[in-house]
Amino acid sequence: GILYVRTHDRNINHYKGLSQKMPFYTSFVLIGFFASLGLPVFSGFIGELFTLLGTFKAQKLGIIYTFLGIIGIVLGAGYFLWTLQRMFFGTFWVKDNTIEIDTLEDLYISEWFILLVLSFLTLLLGVMPSLVFDKL
Repeated sequence: GILYVRTHDRNINHYKGLSQKMPFYTSFVLIGFFASLGLPVFSGFIGELFTLLGTFKAQKLGIIYTFLGIIGIVLGAGYFLWTLQRMFFGTFWVKDNTIEIDTLEDLYISEWFILLVLSFLTLLLGVMPSLVFDKL
């Protein structure tokens, strides 16, 4: 969303080294990616953990499904980390004539607020999942 609003381009191959131009945006993307990876302290961890525990405890094919789930998690992590490295780190570069470099400003105040709230909730639910699970 934020990059598209500024550049009108969704192609990952057109961005490299964005952390040099947009360091705060990169920080929030890191939090989102780490939550999606299911790292501990982030909200995605508890979901992945319960899913793997549930498949492992399943009757007949539980171990096979758990193993397949772990393979999916590892492949997803590889893709996320590859995308993160490719878009945000390394030497800054954008594809010629497709993106105006001047449009790549870091976050506006409204974007800061939205991303801060989402990041806070991601961390809060990762540290205290009981806020949701006790209500179910």
